[in-house]
Amino acid sequence: MDWKMIIGGKSVDASDGAVLNNYNPYTGELIGTVPAATKEDVDLAIANAVEGQKEWAALRNDERDAIINKFLALYDEHAEELAQLLSREGGKTISECRGEVGSVPLIFRAYMNAAATMYGETLPYNVERRNTSDIIFTSYEPLGVCVCVAPFNYPVSTMTNKVAPALCAGNSVIMKPASDTPMSIILYAQLIFQATTSNRKGDINMKRTLALILAAVMILALSACGVVQNGTEGSSSPSSTVSGSTNDAPAAALPGASIVLKVSTPESDTNILNTWNCYARVFKNSLEVYSNGEITCDIYPNDQLGDLTSCLEQCSHGTLDICLSPATGNMSAWVPDLASFDIPYLFDDQDALNIMLQGEIFDDINAQLYDKAGLQLLSMFTTGFRNLDSYTKPIYSVSDMKGLKFRLQSIDAHIAMGEAWGAVPTTVAFSELYSAASTGVIDASDNCNYTLFMKNLEEVTKYITDTKHIANVVGAMISTKTLEKLTDEQRAMVAQAADDARRATIGVVQASDVYNTQKLKNAGVELISLTEDQRQEFKDACYDYVCAKVLPTINQDFYDKVLSCFAEAKAVSGK
Repeated sequence: MDWKMIIGGKSVDASDGAVLNNYNPYTGELIGTVPAATKEDVDLAIANAVEGQKEWAALRNDERDAIINKFLALYDEHAEELAQLLSREGGKTISECRGEVGSVPLIFRAYMNAAATMYGETLPYNVERRNTSDIIFTSYEPLGVCVCVAPFNYPVSTMTNKVAPALCAGNSVIMKPASDTPMSIILYAQLIFQATTSNRKGDINMKRTLALILAAVMILALSACGVVQNGTEGSSSPSSTVSGSTNDAPAAALPGASIVLKVSTPESDTNILNTWNCYARVFKNSLEVYSNGEITCDIYPNDQLGDLTSCLEQCSHGTLDICLSPATGNMSAWVPDLASFDIPYLFDDQDALNIMLQGEIFDDINAQLYDKAGLQLLSMFTTGFRNLDSYTKPIYSVSDMKGLKFRLQSIDAHIAMGEAWGAVPTTVAFSELYSAASTGVIDASDNCNYTLFMKNLEEVTKYITDTKHIANVVGAMISTKTLEKLTDEQRAMVAQAADDARRATIGVVQASDVYNTQKLKNAGVELISLTEDQRQEFKDACYDYVCAKVLPTINQDFYDKVLSCFAEAKAVSGK
């Protein structure tokens, strides 16, 4: 098949007609030809990109999102075709290619979410000598044209990690794939082309839109084997500068920084799509930007410094600066009122819960943590709902739980819930869950879907029932001893970086739901969807029983405030 470049809304050959042959690396089969772009082609692409970027940047975020969403819908329809093509030209297994191709929508949606909150700042007039009538403000502006170069080994995911933040921030892009794997990127670009041609009358003109979004897909006679690890050229916000394919390198502390914060995370640091790796990297990158390189982070992944309990103790004593991932159950040892968050079916809306966790409740919890634990929350949010994971049989009703050895965290509300469902509550460390499930020590457990991939639990899980019984509320903690060593200005930088990290991570969590669902299906896990009546049966069987156990141990005023603030947040979110 003869493939074309795309420049300014047109599919074109190289100006001199030259082509490169593309071969299957295993069979030697010629699978297509691609244009070998000339200097004239490059100049034309740049000219289109410069002009188009001005109007692309002038669009509102929701207008850009609408165009990108059309592309993602079309992309989903052609995902298998793209994976097959990538496998043929790149030589990777089809399962690897499907995984890479499947990462594209969630990468785009994470950056779309981050771009939606790229706010500027206003500064008080008295920060320096100025007339009191001055108004001082900052705003983020796109940088212009971004040249996005992808390597041969992960062309689709790496290109997306460059293109997505650039486009979402209002920049135009020129896409340069490797000469060994160009066809998958050209197909990728053709889908953008088709998405723009699907605009209804009254939307943006097709050719103009394409010129705005995609200046050119060009095949130059050179290979691109390097991967940009520190961000995408052209991003306009520190919170958009996180890069990394699903094969990203570990993030190293910035050389020359005078302050290095030690950060512990439970997840691998080689995948930006992991919840806590995303948080750690965005926090680190933003902090380096805001402090002009004065403050950086040394990230310790995979619980290298100890399990969560140990890291919380280290953080409390000041020997660890930041601990990521503690849930409300872990924090309730210091703040007993947080036990209310673990009452099943108390919360039913993630968006509203995330809104609530930024306000008055957050401040109340932090005040108690400061007094009792020597800790402060940097961020608090939900990573999804916990569901029932079964290793032996499908679970459709409460009666199916009777007698099951049900692994639960050592949290009173969770244990009470298991008892109310007729199961046998069993305590097993999360690190031992794989072994316990595969050897029959336990029959079931409850987890958020994404956590299964942290310990390869999808390999031993046969069924997941979407009970959505507890919202998994987690936090990022910093030692008060660390904060006390920082100036007011530095503490403000830390808070701002944490805000960037929170927004980006929520975006990754939301975008990952669809991706993880498909990964679970591909792994052979049967997903059981409950009706509202079936889910209500689970609630009716445990809610009153758990409340009777938990409410006497917490402050009624705090509990009432939680309910009130959540109701207000639902009203704000329109739910």
